[in-house]
Amino acid sequence: VGADDRKQAAGFIGNAVTAFAVIAGILTVLLLPGAGWILTALRAPQESAEAAGRYLRICFLGIPFITAYNVISGIFRGLGDTKRPMIFVAVAGAVNVLLDYLLIGPFAMGAAGAALATVLSQALSVIMGLVALIRSDRGLRVRKRDLKLSRPVLARLFGIGAPIALQDGLIQISFLVITAIANSRGVMVAAAVGIVEKIIGFL
Repeated sequence: VGADDRKQAAGFIGNAVTAFAVIAGILTVLLLPGAGWILTALRAPQESAEAAGRYLRICFLGIPFITAYNVISGIFRGLGDTKRPMIFVAVAGAVNVLLDYLLIGPFAMGAAGAALATVLSQALSVIMGLVALIRSDRGLRVRKRDLKLSRPVLARLFGIGAPIALQDGLIQISFLVITAIANSRGVMVAAAVGIVEKIIGFL
């Protein structure tokens, strides 16, 4: 984009869209049936295992929305626009809080309601992002040929993204280990650790 090479920029966007659509599909298919095994590995307390299973499966169904939001935000940031992704996530966050209140409170859906609120708010952020992307006039046109996977383009994309993905992934793995240890101590300890992790993440 900085070099004003619109053709190459369109190729990178197209490859990112295709690659992550495939990855999202594979992850959804693999993780949905593995929800029970994951909860067992994380030593989910028996009292919360059923609710946690529902929560996890609904969140796994939302993987395409999570992926799509991140791809769309990445495109905007790559084009030099950091404001709109912030707006999308701010609106989605507000909607998430509202839906959490409604689905967990008046509708009494429990953990499943919390998961559904998250997925629906993510879907909203994707819709907002797509509309903004279609309406934005950046002089970029992604054609059908740009969606075809290219080995050199993918190598550059993943070469740039792999270090930060690995860094974040290792941090999340450490949190999963902590979660498994906390879960083995019972529901109260697991809940306390979960709350503290959210506060740390916020700070």
